[in-house]
Amino acid sequence: MSNIVEQQLKLFRVFIASPGDLEDERRALRDVVEKINAIFSKETEWRIELLGWEDTLPGAGRPQELINADLDKADLFIGCLWQRWGSSAGNAGKTGFEEEFDRSLDRRAKSGSPEMWLFFKEVDAVARSDPGPQLQKVVAFRTREIEANRLFFKEFCDVSAWREMIFELLQRHMLRLVMARPSSAKEIQSTGTPQSNVQTSEAAEESTKSQPKSSSAFTSLAENPKTRRTEGLFSEARGIRPFRNT
Repeated sequence: MSNIVEQQLKLFRVFIASPGDLEDERRALRDVVEKINAIFSKETEWRIELLGWEDTLPGAGRPQELINADLDKADLFIGCLWQRWGSSAGNAGKTGFEEEFDRSLDRRAKSGSPEMWLFFKEVDAVARSDPGPQLQKVVAFRTREIEANRLFFKEFCDVSAWREMIFELLQRHMLRLVMARPSSAKEIQSTGTPQSNVQTSEAAEESTKSQPKSSSAFTSLAENPKTRRTEGLFSEARGIRPFRNT
């Protein structure tokens, strides 16, 4: 019955948080996710599901609360800032980005998830020499994160550099998920979200009953024919260090 677990779709949910001055970067990220999914759908069961305010359904309630419902599903939080800090989302004066960042950081402290990636787009010298209130808040946030020493962030200069960087980082992270050797449903869930937790739980339970106690409840991903094809396709990428989070 472990084949049921292997064959079902495995979703890695990514939430993108950014103020309104990074629309081009948000569109580029969606293009990147589509490209990565096109590659991995041919060889593995893994897919990226990209979440953001654009994907939140309309409904009654504070808009940010509706967005937070999608945020809380994420396995990876991607925060991106440039010159704007954003406008108040109605929670103690916090902006949408600020609330999303703090909420994700708090959930990570309690549960170990989501993984968090933070990026800053470079600001030109003219804007740096005379920053307005919005940029001043971005600079202050960046300074706080440097002092807190809790996230290893990266910088990029333009949309083209962003597209290249985020493609490489997401592809490397997906390769780590594919090449992982989970030994329990809990471990699989910690590195991604199976599309049906109910199916995973039931399949794992039946698999455990049908196998000797000394055996793993799941067949290794490395033994999956799809994974073997992936090893050949991406063998050069194995030696690259994973994205650090310090």
